[in-house]
Amino acid sequence: MNHFLYTLTLLVWAGIGISYAQGVQTQQCTVYFAYKDAQVSPKAQAQLQQWIRPVLAKKASRYHLTLTGVADSVGTNANNYDLARLRARNVEAYLNKLGLTPEYTRLDVLGELPAGSAQEHAKNRRVEITLRWSVTTAAIAPPKIVETSNDDILELFAKLQDKPQAFIINPTQDTMLIGKQGTGVFLKANSFFLKGSQAHQPVTIYLQEYYTYEDMMLANLTTTSNNKLLETGGMIYLKALQNGKEVRLKSNKAVLISLPTEEIKPNMQAFNGQRNAQGYINWLRNRRGWVRNSVGGLCVRTKVCWLRRVFSRRARTRYQRAKARWEQANALVAEHQAQETKMANQNQYILSSNQLGWINCDAFYDVPRQQMASVQFKAKRPFKSTRYFVVLHQRRSILAGYPTYYRPNQTQAYTLTFGRLPRNQAATLVVLQYQEGKAWMATQSLTIGKSIKNNLVFQPHSLSSAKSALQKLLAQRLPDIQRGK
Repeated sequence: MNHFLYTLTLLVWAGIGISYAQGVQTQQCTVYFAYKDAQVSPKAQAQLQQWIRPVLAKKASRYHLTLTGVADSVGTNANNYDLARLRARNVEAYLNKLGLTPEYTRLDVLGELPAGSAQEHAKNRRVEITLRWSVTTAAIAPPKIVETSNDDILELFAKLQDKPQAFIINPTQDTMLIGKQGTGVFLKANSFFLKGSQAHQPVTIYLQEYYTYEDMMLANLTTTSNNKLLETGGMIYLKALQNGKEVRLKSNKAVLISLPTEEIKPNMQAFNGQRNAQGYINWLRNRRGWVRNSVGGLCVRTKVCWLRRVFSRRARTRYQRAKARWEQANALVAEHQAQETKMANQNQYILSSNQLGWINCDAFYDVPRQQMASVQFKAKRPFKSTRYFVVLHQRRSILAGYPTYYRPNQTQAYTLTFGRLPRNQAATLVVLQYQEGKAWMATQSLTIGKSIKNNLVFQPHSLSSAKSALQKLLAQRLPDIQRGK
């Protein structure tokens, strides 16, 4: 009798296991990357398309996605860790673009792996993808989810954006434009790629300026480059249209931009921004761009030793390039001062960019990795309708938190990560939520490296008063110089 019951129990459990195995399916894929590259290559895109389309055709439910980023061991451990994470993020974004909307997403980062040969290094530049999905609903009981509204934080950002300043110019003439916040934009004649008779037709330039934290937050802008912390000297957005179609600069042309600032920071560089599907922006260094400092209306000239110029061809080339840039920067400052007398003694960054779109003047915030701390926060509000920002007090830096493991529309607390930030520095957590047609805001002081408790108290504001309300909140928390004054 006992033997019969034991056998029956085994058969029952075996049946449950078989049912569970039939209800859940798993599929894996590995995507490889080029050396020091995090972009999903066309070959990898074709591979992902071929891999995911049969899965999506089954119209299954409750996809569970796990991404594991790996890098080779060439370079520093910190850089390889950030590169591995960025690769995983880019694969996730591309899968979302293909139509995969997982219920769970887990991001693992292995960082660098040792290798003994170039072939092994190449195999370590990868992202491992594991996708699980259920075919039947009886095998796994779905978690209890309370549906939330369709409020989207990106919709709030769109509604609170100021209208861009529009300038109609003659593309065959040198043109100087002055923004409302003091930005100067200089375009030389025939800078745009225009064909035939289009070369003489007017071009409309649209300009948006972002110098204060409230402007940056409401535009969903942050200061990171491939997860590395930046300090900003000002951001703008430039767009050129002719007859309703976007036009671009010629390959050998650039736009000169003057960005007013109270204090000149060293090592500023030119960056261009790219947004992903979630609205996050990533700043990439413009290798052909450059930045010069104008202190009190005079540009600082780069010095190159005359003795080195005599014996070194490279030094002579560097000196000639620096001299040409100094002359261009001085010409822009002089033109700016001629149109705006109040800019006569104003400190400025002079930036050259061969691209339009999102343009940023930044410096890398170089801090040893051992002096950095990972910042995480337990969030309780739906991520789709909410954005969490961390603002540093000692530098003009702003970061947005993103969930490492999140289920859409979940009401339980989930973890947000802001990356690694300088330890023991004062900062402010700023939270914006769009709900029921109103902007809800909350702030909380924190110290990097110490645990953060969720003591947020939200206050609702109408859309018409949202920007001024955010400005007042930040004025209570941040020093004047960090608010862009």
